[in-house]
Order: sequence, then C-alpha cells, then structure tokens
Amino acid sequence: MADNNNNNLNKQVETLKNDAISTGKTAVEFAQEKSANVYNETTNAINEGVKYVSDSISSAVEVTKDAAVNMYNTTTNVVNEGYETLKTKTNEIISGANENSKEVKEAGSKKVEDAQEKANEITDDLKKKGEELKEDGSNKIEETKDKVNEISNDLKKKGEDIVDDANDKVEQLKSKGTEVSNDLKKKGEELSNDLNEKYNEAKKATADKLNEKIKVISRSEEEETKEKASDVRKLHRNLDPNLHPFERPREYVRALNATKLDRVFAKPFIGSLSGHTDGIFTMTRHPTLLNNVASGSCDGVIKLWNLTSLTERTTVQAHNGFVRGLVFTPDGKHMVSCGEDKTIKMWKLDLPEYTFNQEVISIYNGKNAFTSIDHQLNSTTFATSGPTSVEIWKHQRSTPIQTLQWGHSTITKVKFNPIETHLLASCTTDRDIILYDIRENSPAQKLTTSMRSNSIAWCPTESFTLAIANEDENLYQYDIRNLSKAMTVHRDHVGSVLDIDYSPTGREIVSGSYDKTIRIFPVDSYKSREVYYTNRMQRIFSVLFTADSRFILSGSDDMNIRVWKANSSAPLGILSNREKEKLEYQDKIKEKFKEIPELKTIATHRRVPQLVYKRRYIKNEIHKAKQRRVKNISNNSGKSPKVEKVLSKHTIKVDT
Repeated sequence: MADNNNNNLNKQVETLKNDAISTGKTAVEFAQEKSANVYNETTNAINEGVKYVSDSISSAVEVTKDAAVNMYNTTTNVVNEGYETLKTKTNEIISGANENSKEVKEAGSKKVEDAQEKANEITDDLKKKGEELKEDGSNKIEETKDKVNEISNDLKKKGEDIVDDANDKVEQLKSKGTEVSNDLKKKGEELSNDLNEKYNEAKKATADKLNEKIKVISRSEEEETKEKASDVRKLHRNLDPNLHPFERPREYVRALNATKLDRVFAKPFIGSLSGHTDGIFTMTRHPTLLNNVASGSCDGVIKLWNLTSLTERTTVQAHNGFVRGLVFTPDGKHMVSCGEDKTIKMWKLDLPEYTFNQEVISIYNGKNAFTSIDHQLNSTTFATSGPTSVEIWKHQRSTPIQTLQWGHSTITKVKFNPIETHLLASCTTDRDIILYDIRENSPAQKLTTSMRSNSIAWCPTESFTLAIANEDENLYQYDIRNLSKAMTVHRDHVGSVLDIDYSPTGREIVSGSYDKTIRIFPVDSYKSREVYYTNRMQRIFSVLFTADSRFILSGSDDMNIRVWKANSSAPLGILSNREKEKLEYQDKIKEKFKEIPELKTIATHRRVPQLVYKRRYIKNEIHKAKQRRVKNISNNSGKSPKVEKVLSKHTIKVDT
C-alpha cells in the first residue's frame, strides 16, 4: 500500500512539473510571436511612408517642370506673334509709302522709325516680362523644392518616431515576456517545491500510519445484531430537517404514488370454500391454530377448513335443522355446537390434523331450541341462549348450573367478555341488550334501543366496549359504564346489519349486511374503510376475522364461505424485513398526508352495486333534507337550531 501511494505521488509531481514547464514555454513563445508581429507591422508602415514621400516629391517636381516649360513656351509664342504682327504692319506701311509720294515716304520713314522704336520698346518690355516670368518660375520651383524637402523631412521624422515607438513596444513586450516567463518559472519552482513537500509529508504520514494501528468505524456486534427478526433495523443517517429542505414535497409524491399503487393492486378476494349444501349461518376460529376454521350451515352440517390450502379438513352431520352456534374450547382440543334440535354436542378433535370423527363425547339436552353459544375463556364454562333465558353450563354437568332471565323475549345472541370473563352480554328480539354477571344469579343492566339488534361483539382490548349490529342499518359502540349514549355510530350500510366481529387488535370492526356487502370500519370512524362484494354473493349471515387480523371470512346465503384480505392491496406470502419496512414507511406517509384532497379522493373512492349506490344516495338526501328543515325552522323562528343527538337518539332507556 505504501509503495502504491509513493508511486501515485511521484506521478502527480511529475505531471505538475510538466504542466508548469509547458505553460512557461507557451507564454514565452506567445511573447516572441507578439513582438515579431509588432516589428513587422512597424517596418511595413515605414516602407509605406517612404514610398508615399518619394511619390509625392516626384509628382511635385514633374508639376513644377511642366509649369516652367509652359510659361516659357507661352512667352516665346507671344513675342513671336508680336514680332510677326509688327513685320506685317511695317511691310504694309512700306508698300503704301512706295506707292505714295516721297512725302509719304518721309512720313512713312518717320513712322517706321517710330514703329521700330515702339517695336524695340515692346521687345524690351517683353524681354523684361520673360525674364521676370523666368525668375518667378525659378523662385516657385525653389519654393516647391523647399516644401518637398520639408515634407520629406517631416515624413522621415514621423517614420523614425514610429520606428522608435515600435522598438520601444517590442522592448516592452520582450521585457513583459521575460517577466511572465520568470514568474512562470518561479511559480513552477514553487509548485514543484510544494509538491515535493506534500510528497514528503505524505510519505511521512503513510509511514506513520503503517507504523500505527489503522482506525476504522467500529460498532459492537451486540448493539447491531437483531435479537429477533421483527426488530427494527438501525439506520445511521442525519435526521436534521435543515439538511433536508425538500423532505415534505418528496414525501408527498411518495404518498401519492403509494396511494395510487394501493388502488391499482387492490384485489381483496382470495378464494371461496365450497362444500356446504345450504346457507352458512355461523362460523368460529380456532383459539391456537391460525388456519383452522369451523362453519355450520342451515342443514345441520359442520365443516372444518384449512385456510392455508383452502380445502376441507372434515365434515359431519351434527344436528337436525339449523346449526345455531359453534365454539372451540379454550385449549383447542374440543368443539361445542348447538342447534334447533334442542341439543348441545361436544366433539373431540383428532390431533395433529385437527379433524373429528362421528363420535360425540358429550350431548347436553335442553328444554327448548338453542339460538347461540359462547365459551368462557380459560375455564370449562359455556353459555347458551334460548327463547326466554340464558343458561350457563359446565363440561362435567349435563344440566345448566345457572339460568339468567330478564323479560320474556327470545334471546338471539350471547357473548362472553374476553377480558372480564364473568361478564356476559345478550341481545333479544324486543330491542334489548342485557348484561349479566355470572357471579350473581341475576342480570346487571338492560339497554333498550330504537330497533332490534341482530348481533353483538366485545372489544378484545377494552373490556368495557360493546359493539351492536342493528336493524336500522347502523353499527353502534357502547361503553357499558355509560349506556345513555353510544360512543360511535358506523352508518354506511343500506340494509340490516346481520353480524359483526372485532379484529383481534381491537382497531377495526367487520360487518355483514342484508344489502349483500361486507364493510370494514375503523373503531373511531363513522365511515367504512373498505366495502367488499361480488355479483353472486347473497345475504351475509356470518363474518369473522382470522386470528392474525389479515383475513376476513364471510358466510352467506349462497352456500359459500369467501376469504378476503383485510387490507385489499396487501401482498401475500412471506415478506423480507426490507419489504416490511417499506410497507410500514408507506403507511406512515399515507397517514401523514391522508387529509389532502387529492390523496383522500383516491384512497376513499370505491365502486358499489347500483342498488346500494341508489339507496345510499336516497339516504344522504333524506339526511340533507332533515338538516335543511332544522335550519329553516331556526331561521324563521329566530331561535338557535337544535343539534341532533346522533349518539343518544338510538337509546330508548337503560334499566339496572
């Protein structure tokens, strides 16, 4: 490792030296090229100036020569013409005088003399004028020569000045080039010195590191190793919000994409369990085995099912008529059933297949037909309901040990509290919900509602919460400590609610209705989270959560048990820890942005049958009309509107 580091440092030093030398050479060459270009330009300018001066002088000399010759020719021409005119005139006078008399000759001679004198005077004047013109021409020629000499001298001076300036500039450029080259040399030397120093320092550091122990990030194996596969994986990253300014927009896009993908992959139906020849009236889950479920139909047949393979484990003709109730014992080794044939039968399960044969361990005979059954947790006590009373039984006794009665109406459903196991609740056909304490031999409380209740269920995590499935198309949750009003109303069904069940986590409620739909409600919301239906599914008599809260079973009038996913877009199969963390993260960001209209519309939109849609529309219109009526009354009367008591209007009275 040290040799490799030394080689790398040597290579870097050599490359930097070569770069510095190459940059210095390029700078010197650039300065030399600039000085040569300036010298060439100045010499070209001087040559052009000399040519211009010589051309101007030659042209001036030629002009002056031509002017003097022209002047001389003109003067000679004028003298010759005057002389010829005088000759002609004198000849004419002489010829006239010859013809005339002597007097005339004398006068002519005088005139001739006068003319000769005048001619001589004229010739003298002309000669003088010619001499003057010659002197003027010579003077002008000398003046032009002087001017040409002056111009040539000025041009020579300017040329010399230009040459001097060019030489000065060349010298300046040479000096700058030398300075730049010297600076580059100095910088190259400094860089090389710095690199040598860094190289030496790196050598020393590598030598020190090789001599010392190497420091690495170390984490203890105990802290980083998961004790369980379900433990949260540690992430080492900085969560400071100042370092993530676009965290919220990024999370919003992720939440939007996750919501859209949930709707794309929403396929809740898994399969159906077929084999019954009549409508399924009751179902129950095994207390310890996740994939074991029992169902009873209206023809008296009980079947055990394997949910892993969606197959039938075993079947038995248990009763004559309806199977009204099924329940497993707390240890999971026996199953108890009751029917309209006035009998209660206990069946032993063959382990490990969890099947049973036709042999019955115990048969308990009653006076009347039974309507439901439930088993107390962690004991051998179970309760049944009949036409007028609730009866408490023991495995070892063939007769009931207690009979609890309040009124004379038929009791349709009975349920033990899973936490306060001595509490028992029942619903009757005359709109009553009765609470019993089996430690006493009398009922404890009675709640009368506006319409009949078809089923009840206790919350598995809160001992005081009781849910009711009612004929008025709603579900109600009550706190048994204060039955004067409901805690929550769930109101999305458009038909009578026939059965209800809590999820084992206590956070959701599933309900089956006469409108042929299954709805899942959060415990704190009046509106359903999911609605499930199929075209062939009929009225739903029984609904059930599996023990892991992942699946829902529905038994309907069409002789089929259907298996649904509790979360319609949840993946099936085994998930890795990373996939689980991804799903948890998506759930968190969807929860964070769930109130944004765009996400809320996508997440809550569901398709329902046309009949359900129309009835739901009519129900909403009736609700709006009631609100308008209250508002109009308050506006016309001037009084404040009365707030409708939604939670308490269902309760008629509470008896203790």
